[in-house]
Amino acid sequence: MRKIYLSIAFITTSICSINGQSVPNSSFETWSQNGPFETPNNWNVSPAASKSTDAHTGSYALQLKTGIFTNPQTQSTDTIPGMAATGQQGMGPGNQGVNGFPYTARPDSLVFWYKYQAQNLDSFVVRLTLSKWNANAKVIISDIVFKGGTTSKYTRIALAVQYFSNSTPDTATIQAISSQSPRENLILGSTLIIDDISFKSNSSSFDKSVQNDEKQISLFPNPCSQVLSIANFTSEKLKLIDVYGSVVLEQNTMGLNQLELSTASLASGIYFLVLNDGVYHKIIKE
Repeated sequence: MRKIYLSIAFITTSICSINGQSVPNSSFETWSQNGPFETPNNWNVSPAASKSTDAHTGSYALQLKTGIFTNPQTQSTDTIPGMAATGQQGMGPGNQGVNGFPYTARPDSLVFWYKYQAQNLDSFVVRLTLSKWNANAKVIISDIVFKGGTTSKYTRIALAVQYFSNSTPDTATIQAISSQSPRENLILGSTLIIDDISFKSNSSSFDKSVQNDEKQISLFPNPCSQVLSIANFTSEKLKLIDVYGSVVLEQNTMGLNQLELSTASLASGIYFLVLNDGVYHKIIKE
């Protein structure tokens, strides 16, 4: 049964013209019929994936739901998660590697909107891999993972991209899965709806459309070591999240417009300072 799952779980979608600097079919508006399944163009999906009209923008979103799959050839059943991956199998020389699409930029963040209904404290996973082919070998330039929990409203995530080298990638791969539970312990019903996936390349890793231009927040020093001084802001609370979306610090800032935040206990890396207006500010801890 497990071998059956591995061989047919992903349905290869029709491959359309791809813009190398954007996520293909990023809003899941175009779909094609593939046998008994309708699948999003430019994505490979498992049979536990489907079109949803509960979209963040446009007409459709992608729904990934952990469920029971019946093999049409053998009629055997198996519990599988909803899974999706960009592009086509065999990117790169020698048709090696995993799903990917041509991409030659170095973005600051991967942004997406999602809803998630978890069963028994389950989590979903979104993964971004940027890579470069050298001869017949694939070099990983960035590989980040986000794990998220239940939310009934569309929630925006800006996932900071960390780089292992200064190389420019030639391939990007985005993967999403409805359940992080091991295959042997999958829980039926965990459902991820995801929409509007994009790359952002700017110093603060947030959309200009949500930036509050009336006040320019002051962050000093950045990069920081022991203390981060924050000034010229208006917010009832602030929180610091890591590149996986986990909250590492949260503070009530009602009535304040400046404060000093202790960062001594934080591990070195990239963080986001998030105010209650939804603006993400990139922080580097040395």
